[in-house]
Amino acid sequence: MKKSILIVFTAIVCSYCTNKVGKLQESFDKNNPDAVACDTTNAVISYSIDIAPIIAASCGANNNSCHSSNSADGILLDFWGGVNYCASTGKFLSSMTWDGNASNMPKSGQKLTSCEIKKITKWVNMGAPDN
Repeated sequence: MKKSILIVFTAIVCSYCTNKVGKLQESFDKNNPDAVACDTTNAVISYSIDIAPIIAASCGANNNSCHSSNSADGILLDFWGGVNYCASTGKFLSSMTWDGNASNMPKSGQKLTSCEIKKITKWVNMGAPDN
């Protein structure tokens, strides 16, 4: 009898722990879209669909500041040719990953998400195509 009670108790405790871990993982995935929606393994990363929106939102490329064609800094990121050139120098990716080989970007101090960095890295490694 004691053995049966011990087995039932153990099963209940294990079930409870498993459910808590599952709910914790589910909660983590919902709160961290990078964990769920950023598998770039087999994806073809597109400049127009994936990269340009990140640059427009994070690099001042669409608001006549920072890296737009109207800025004075000479780093033009509001068109593919400018981004492609920066990507070819290695500084573009270094600035996004904050690896110490270029100025950390964006200047706001808020690093790009890991998903954005994965997409940019894959796109650069694909040769930074105009696709």
